[in-house]
Amino acid sequence: MGDLTYLKPTSTFQGFQSMATVTIPVIFEYWSVQETDNMPRWFVVDERDQSTAVIKNTDTEVMHDFVLPYKSTMKTPTDNNIPMAAANRFSLNMKTVHTVDANARIIPTPYKTIVDDGSQTFDINGVSLVNSELLGVLSSGAVDLLSKLSVSSSGNHKVSFALGTLTVEIADMAESYTMEVTAQGTNITGADSTGLFNGFMSFIGLLDVKNNGKMTLSEMTVHDKPRFGHRGHQVDTARNFRSKEAIMKTIDAMALWKV
Repeated sequence: MGDLTYLKPTSTFQGFQSMATVTIPVIFEYWSVQETDNMPRWFVVDERDQSTAVIKNTDTEVMHDFVLPYKSTMKTPTDNNIPMAAANRFSLNMKTVHTVDANARIIPTPYKTIVDDGSQTFDINGVSLVNSELLGVLSSGAVDLLSKLSVSSSGNHKVSFALGTLTVEIADMAESYTMEVTAQGTNITGADSTGLFNGFMSFIGLLDVKNNGKMTLSEMTVHDKPRFGHRGHQVDTARNFRSKEAIMKTIDAMALWKV
């Protein structure tokens, strides 16, 4: 189960000749329809002392370094399923989403977003954090994410943090926050440091970081609380071996989505 497989030589195994090509036919219980069905970092175990060695060309997360391109994704000769890829996902999404409202860029969708009729739209060039020490141990992570997104942390738009009492409709859940975005600055209020951090992740979600440093914002007020007390993402490293760098990128993405 779990796509884990091993090959073990019998007592009649004579070894491999140097530089020889060996073909080993294998039949699995289930189909294999994409390159990522193969796992990286195949390894050899010496049963004499249990020492191990990773097969060099599989020590990568670029699957085509050791997996030939698959020519078909059909599970059976009559399989009509169209596999999802970046291009056809984009094409399907374009049928339902033609423009992205900047006010709807926050993921997941906040509990309540208020945009007044007379709200302004304004440009900023980077941000500066005020009272960021209230984030506690999350402060360095907030600055780190700004850096990775190439957003200046010494810019002209102040983002201020404050601990305080929230409105009744969101006060019943930990990690909640209120965010007020104005042309004069953004104020984030939370009942705890995690709420403040979640508010800042929502603020980052409003930024179009691809626009060469100049980013457009709209004035709004966001009241937000988690829908669930526990949110997570499974990383099955016991079966699908990934590098430390890949895990760190995953943690960054989880933070941005307030998981």
